[in-house]
Amino acid sequence: MFNDTDYELFLNGLEASCRLLEENRERLNKLNYFPVADKDTGTNMALSMRKAMEYVLSCGCGHTPLELLEAYYDGLLEYGHGNSGTILTMFAEGFFEFIPAGKTVSGKDLAVAVSGAAAHAKDGVARVKDGTMLSVTADAARAGLSIAELTDDPAVIWHRICEEAHAALKMTAVRNSVLRQYGIVDSGALGMCLILDGLHSVLLPGEDIPPYDISETPVTSGAAPEELKYPYCTELLIEKNPSANAGELEKNCAPFGDCLLCVENAGKIKIHIHTDVPQRIKQFASQYGTLIAEKIEDMRSNVY
Repeated sequence: MFNDTDYELFLNGLEASCRLLEENRERLNKLNYFPVADKDTGTNMALSMRKAMEYVLSCGCGHTPLELLEAYYDGLLEYGHGNSGTILTMFAEGFFEFIPAGKTVSGKDLAVAVSGAAAHAKDGVARVKDGTMLSVTADAARAGLSIAELTDDPAVIWHRICEEAHAALKMTAVRNSVLRQYGIVDSGALGMCLILDGLHSVLLPGEDIPPYDISETPVTSGAAPEELKYPYCTELLIEKNPSANAGELEKNCAPFGDCLLCVENAGKIKIHIHTDVPQRIKQFASQYGTLIAEKIEDMRSNVY
């Protein structure tokens, strides 16, 4: 397994990713035209990762490095904000699930873990759209697996993953119909690249981070956004009943909104949905356990 130094480096890399997201928060917000132009993707991603890091630090001494990384996932589950923050939670869950226990983590293991993270996040999204953070991580993961067939060097594999993520980011301005209208890249996808860059800067300090060549200025600046069919961003954290099934809850909520994500771990279920009937979603959720946290936000107040 990873030794203490490896895990310390990884946590330092996550901290570097936090700082990059915080430094670029407004940049990401201004690019947030998809799935709705509510201009909060940068805020949500930065806040999600910062709260997860604070949760890790609150665990204190006496924990192994692996337990601290698992705590990072728990922190994302509890404090992840918005659609992008919930997707980050799914990435983390998939990544740590594929890290092998009891052995040294090789470059190929790393490539498999990134691939598992991308697949797990995609499987957790009900209606996957092309040209998003899901597309970027899927392309990067495939590149990592491909290069892992030729080398087991973690530095080479991680650099290739980042390189392909940057290339896939540029293509989001073409692959996504909404972003193509504005001629810009996807906000969440750029945020994911910044996370990879933060890890890259610490894990591979001698390697240059791949450059960006992306479009960030909307072609139709100030265009009026479409009326939101589902205006309320609703997030609920539930302490579930023993017999509760997250898949069943997700199925029941699906007809009442979009951007639906449902994550389950350690006796808790987190649901994120854009809906026009948030109270009905709360009623569904109450059938599966005790509501311990909620956030219902009218996205129309953030659109400009």
